[in-house]
Amino acid sequence: MAFRYWKVALLLSAGSLSGIAQANDDVTLNDRMTALVDRDVSRQPNVAIKEIKAMLEASESGDEVGTLARAAAFGALGGAYFYLQDFEQSLANFRTAEALLDADNLHTHKQMISILNNISVVLSMTGKAEEALSIQQKVLDIRRETEGMESSGYAAALFNIGSTKYRLGDYQSAVTEIRQAVDIARVIENPTDADNTLAVTYWMSLAAVVNATGDTELSLKENRLATQYAEDRLGERHSVYAGALNNLGSALSSAGRCGEAIPLLRRALDLRTEILGRDKRDTAITLTNLADCLAKTEPSLDQVAMFDEAARIFESSPGNSQSRYTGNSLAKAGLLSTRLGQLEQGQTYLEKALAATLSALSDNHPAVAELRLELVNNHLLNENYDAAQSIMTEIATQEDVIAKFPVAEKFKFAVMRTELANAFGHPDNKSSEAIAAYRAVRRKILDRAVSIEEYFADDTGLTDQFARFAGIMAREKNMAESFDAMQLAQFADLSSISGSLTARSVAEKAGLGDEVRQLQDLVQNGKKIDASFTKATTEGDKPKQAALLREREENSAAIAELSARIETALPEYWSLAKPEPVALGALQSALKSAPLLMVTPALDGVYVAAVTKNDYVWQKTTVRPGQLNQWVRDIRNSVSQMDGPPSPFAVESAHALYRYYVPSGVEKLLRDEHEIHLISSGILAALPASLLITEPVTERTADADIAWLIKRFAVSNPMSVADLVQPPAARDREIRFAGFGAPALSGAKGEPVVVASLLRSGNVDISEVRDLPSLPSATLELTKIGDALGRNHSRVITGNAATEALIKTMDLRPYSVLAFATHGLVNGELRGLGEPALVFTPPQTDDGTDDGLLTASEIGQLRLDADWVILSACNSAAGSGVGTPTYSGLAKSFAYAGARSLLLSHWRVRDDAAARLTVDTVSNAAGGKSRAEALRQAQLDLMNDPTVPGASHPAVWAPFILIGD
Repeated sequence: MAFRYWKVALLLSAGSLSGIAQANDDVTLNDRMTALVDRDVSRQPNVAIKEIKAMLEASESGDEVGTLARAAAFGALGGAYFYLQDFEQSLANFRTAEALLDADNLHTHKQMISILNNISVVLSMTGKAEEALSIQQKVLDIRRETEGMESSGYAAALFNIGSTKYRLGDYQSAVTEIRQAVDIARVIENPTDADNTLAVTYWMSLAAVVNATGDTELSLKENRLATQYAEDRLGERHSVYAGALNNLGSALSSAGRCGEAIPLLRRALDLRTEILGRDKRDTAITLTNLADCLAKTEPSLDQVAMFDEAARIFESSPGNSQSRYTGNSLAKAGLLSTRLGQLEQGQTYLEKALAATLSALSDNHPAVAELRLELVNNHLLNENYDAAQSIMTEIATQEDVIAKFPVAEKFKFAVMRTELANAFGHPDNKSSEAIAAYRAVRRKILDRAVSIEEYFADDTGLTDQFARFAGIMAREKNMAESFDAMQLAQFADLSSISGSLTARSVAEKAGLGDEVRQLQDLVQNGKKIDASFTKATTEGDKPKQAALLREREENSAAIAELSARIETALPEYWSLAKPEPVALGALQSALKSAPLLMVTPALDGVYVAAVTKNDYVWQKTTVRPGQLNQWVRDIRNSVSQMDGPPSPFAVESAHALYRYYVPSGVEKLLRDEHEIHLISSGILAALPASLLITEPVTERTADADIAWLIKRFAVSNPMSVADLVQPPAARDREIRFAGFGAPALSGAKGEPVVVASLLRSGNVDISEVRDLPSLPSATLELTKIGDALGRNHSRVITGNAATEALIKTMDLRPYSVLAFATHGLVNGELRGLGEPALVFTPPQTDDGTDDGLLTASEIGQLRLDADWVILSACNSAAGSGVGTPTYSGLAKSFAYAGARSLLLSHWRVRDDAAARLTVDTVSNAAGGKSRAEALRQAQLDLMNDPTVPGASHPAVWAPFILIGD
């Protein structure tokens, strides 16, 4: 989990860092002891304890010392013990201070309030939250009586009560108390910087507690408001503003929106480094959050190094309370190392993380058990079953701890326990526990209130456990449950939008089609507004931030009003809008000729399920973590060269991967098949299956003679399993075609696409867009497609006319076939671009509506009714980086906009090859072939054409995939 910029309560006032004042002739002992109330004892608590005890001893026989001075000394002593994690001594000294003040009837003195607050913190941290709450209520009453209900002190007391209720699990009450504290703090007259700092701290905490209630959107809203308030009141060079940026970025990351989060976290890291220094705790928190987000999009050992640096900063920070942070960063380093195939390094990090966490938490804390569970997983990957079983036995004895696990963690525990039982040959009915845990987490994921993308984004190990569970069920011949779990293992991909499309279809039949599409567009518009707010925040554009917050409020109000109307007229709408796995029997009844092949990569291997009308075969092939990534990188590198002769193709890697796609048991099932429906995910979705090699290449032969998979199978990629059961209805209408592309760009033909500088701090540099290479063959390509479909019903728009503004305003619904022949840019190529985009002719100046880039969110707001969308563009099938779902970029947006099938490219396509492949595919389909077979035939014809230079290399013939059919 990412860190939250969260403060439960302030223990001591943040005074000087200079340590305990030294005795001198001009300062009395009474004054020195009184001054302890403002001293920071966290840096060297052992030294502080020694010096404070010396003062107290001197006060017994020397100068007269008053009650407030003695109470200050015992309070400081309690604080020093607190930072040493000696809570018993800490509480005893705070209680002594309380008794001294009480004896002198100083019940409402500010020092008494501080001591009571500190007592409540210690009680809360030692599991006595109910007792802490009663003391905090006493403080609230004192604040009300002495300062009033609109004072900063009253707000602080409310905040502490809310924090304790949060610890007690009473989230709704916590939200009420903390929101009231925010409302008071933000309207205090003539506020000081300290007042504004507390207001922002309360607000950020409110966002964290709201998130705990499950309301992600409201939590993000509160984070945005807190960030803007911090910038307005404190300025962007303030550490608390940097904290607000960090918190907003962290929340976006947890919601699966790393494209928005990364620039905010980079900005927060820069500010905290500048203001606080690189070696400070808060800087390390942001460093950890940034590494976490980067690891979700483009995992590499670079992020392991970032986690390691953060852990070292935490270790060197004062106070033992940093151990939890240290353990968190080390754990993330260990999990990522394991994911990248560095199992030994991963185990070392995880063991260090456990040791650090144990120094901060008790042995029976759920976080400790969760770390031990990750160590079990690491040992399972290493096939060190004895070590795994030893740790698992230790966890299993802590039934009260397991009961506190979130449902996803309970499921992981049950699956690993069952795997170990199977490994030792004595299942002992453990699979029944796994089934119960699976059904619980399944209910959670399919809950209307839960975002599928967010749920998977915040738990990267869940996919592996679903795949493992599918194997457990297959071995027990429970094929229906196995197939269900295989679908959930891929649920975060394109299938996650199938529910929206189904709901829209049902609504149309009920006469509510326009209203539902309007609602879905409002939701998409909300995401666009959020992305714009993130950009404006990164740029420090305060007026734009304020305008966007107002626009977001109006958009949210419109969503609420329209949702209520639709739910009244169509009560089943929300259940339809959330996709569910398809029953195995339902799929088998619906399948015609082509079988379904599901391929899911996990840390310990590749899990494959093949479904025909009469059979279900599940098979796992073990592979060391990181090996799949290496094979995919080898293949991608061998097809990515645009200039000069192509690199030798990675034949060994392509054949090795085939054995994982189609292992022996599955191969027998597919022996007589000629077409397959393929759904792959994760790293494997970064490649078209057509270029896999079905037979070993024992000697170097001509590329055209290699046993490519495309020679054996035509391949389609369904948008979801549900589409195979209820495919989109065929439209009996006249074919009409519209083609857009060949934008007016000034770059020379064949120049490499250099896009890293296209954005300046999130703004599109139109001159750089204009300098992209021209696409001279694109006009001919679009014209040929139009001719193949019927010239009288075709429209081709190119050059200066092909603009983003035209696409947004043109009615595209009459066209059954749409083609876009232009550059496609993805997140990884265009630093600062949070989403994929298509390039069109840029305007002379950016008017705010047209910058030459039609982004994925803008595509999602188009209204299409297309049987087929062709994206003859660079990288149009790609996600945000290696390891992300292929269908996460432009494909999702076009499907959402109304495209029933898409032809997309996986890498930059040579424009002559793109024209040949797209035109031939359309012509073949118009001649009666299935679309999968039409693409296959076009690829084979190009591969075998000696007149096209390099055509037999898969870099030329293999880039396209077909989604839907």
